[in-house]
Amino acid sequence: MTGTAAGAFDTKNFGTGKTVTITGLSLTGTDAGNYTLNTYTTTANITQKALDISGLTAANKTYDGNTTASLSGTAVLTGSSTAANDGRYIGSESVSLTGTAAGAFDTKNFGTGKTVTITGLSLTGTDAGNYTLNTYTRTADIDKRSVTLTAPSVTKAYDGLTTYMVTAGNLTSIGSTLVGGDTVTAATITYSSKNVGSGDRTVTLSGVTISDGNSGNNYTVTLAGNSSSTITRQTSVTWIGGSTGDWFNPANWAVTGTSTPGAVPDLANVSAVVIGAGKTVTFDDSVSGRTSPASTGLVEITTLSGGGSLTVTNGSISATSLNVVQLNTSSGTTITTSSGITVAPATGTTDTIAGVLEGNGTLTKNGTGTTVLTGANTYTGATTIGA
Repeated sequence: MTGTAAGAFDTKNFGTGKTVTITGLSLTGTDAGNYTLNTYTTTANITQKALDISGLTAANKTYDGNTTASLSGTAVLTGSSTAANDGRYIGSESVSLTGTAAGAFDTKNFGTGKTVTITGLSLTGTDAGNYTLNTYTRTADIDKRSVTLTAPSVTKAYDGLTTYMVTAGNLTSIGSTLVGGDTVTAATITYSSKNVGSGDRTVTLSGVTISDGNSGNNYTVTLAGNSSSTITRQTSVTWIGGSTGDWFNPANWAVTGTSTPGAVPDLANVSAVVIGAGKTVTFDDSVSGRTSPASTGLVEITTLSGGGSLTVTNGSISATSLNVVQLNTSSGTTITTSSGITVAPATGTTDTIAGVLEGNGTLTKNGTGTTVLTGANTYTGATTIGA
């Protein structure tokens, strides 16, 4: 055998198990003329060459809750291949790009230098089958989105506290400026004042938790409250203190039917006040008689009932009616009623009403004890001695 073997595929095109014909060999030797060579073939594969795409740029964007990336430029291939893995097509072959390029960030989250993968392009042309495309990526940033989260106007009944129970609807409202289905899952709304007011109560917003798949880090957040919230008048509060105690100590009061302290009946915050039997409450609207956050000023209620007793040493009360067992007041105090006051001092006791009783209400004295009036009273209703 002599010569140099040379192999040739049946075609130049991509394929597996392709026939390779080997030539360039011949016989030599004294008896070579007695022989001839059969065609010598083997098989091998021609793999597709991977081509690079260039020409596109991915734009930075502000977080919008999705991975979509905007692209600019024109996608192109490069010819004039000089090496097997140079990403270029053979210059004499017909191959080009078709389709519409689309970019997608690796994740939707905030970050710099993020990978953008470009899809939607494919090869066309007579020789396209001989090639495949390398993955085409670019880099771009997703910037944080600046949002202002605002507390909705909320309403609650007076309870002596500045706290508010946030509802699912409130959370939805707070998160209304978020994008991409992101939500607010927790927040704290706090009133600046405990007192009753309609559409003019100020609240602040804090403690907001954003669910965005990135611990809220896709946003730069500004929190805003409002001055249009409401605290409505409480229907009824009940004394939960000891057998004696101060009216202006919030720890002694709870919304009727509950046990949470704080609902002090000051100003016009409460309608009905209930003081149970055997309890004596001292009404002292002075610095020493008040416990924060109780407020100073005329106390306006509708009714006082429950079988307890009241001692007024400082301040003023305005009510529709007061019904107590013992009532003692000091000079300089005022009780105003539109319906009346009913007292029932126990046998052997003497109540002294040294303050002013005024208004259109009556004064009814029941019980076998004694009630002494020493103030400059101006009430215009009848005085009834029941015992």
